Amino acid sequence: MKSHDLKYPSVVVDMLLGFVNGLNEYDRERGLKDTYGMYDPSKRKDWQKLFFEDGFVRYGFRFGPNGPIDFDTVIVSVNVLLESLRDPGFDWDWLITENDGYFEMPSFWTIINARLIFEEAYRAVYLHWQAAICNRGLSLPDPELLGIPQLETI
Repeated sequence: MKSHDLKYPSVVVDMLLGFVNGLNEYDRERGLKDTYGMYDPSKRKDWQKLFFEDGFVRYGFRFGPNGPIDFDTVIVSVNVLLESLRDPGFDWDWLITENDGYFEMPSFWTIINARLIFEEAYRAVYLHWQAAICNRGLSLPDPELLGIPQLETI
């Protein structure tokens, strides 16, 4: 067992991977290249396009006050994401490649900066549901306070 496993139990890993579950290739047909092949996972703009333009629901990011996931679970998941982004020692690469779970990013992608993916997931949560989440008692800091660069123009 890795020391990382003790610090981040499977429930935390599952909550974080929930933000990108629509990209999960595990136990699915390997035909995702037609859908995701146009995206470069090393480019922040492409993640912004995935999260903002191509939609949360289409790609499995189904959080929000009216989404199919219970909003209390959303609050917990967003809090886990927030705390993970605040942790300078969090191993984002491990999360998406060696977590020994049932998650696999599209095999045709080379992920250079796994944290970038979750930074953009946080930005999407912040921009779309900040008010609803804050009304439930979780304060969301501005993405720049977490070291996330300003939103790029798509």
